[in-house]
Amino acid sequence: MMGCFGYLITFFGGFLYSNFHKTIFSTIIGIPASIGEIGICLWLLIMGTNKLNIKKTAARNI
Repeated sequence: MMGCFGYLITFFGGFLYSNFHKTIFSTIIGIPASIGEIGICLWLLIMGTNKLNIKKTAARNI
């Protein structure tokens, strides 16, 4: 959630203020977004999907 708001603030900051990317605020706001992306990638890589539920759902729909 913090990453989402970080992206929104970065977008609107750059849209409304032309030198926003040069401020320290833009760097600080970008940190949660980066951590969130890395966290989601690691979660999907490590935990993956629940393969048992996928097989049960596929068998039930046939």
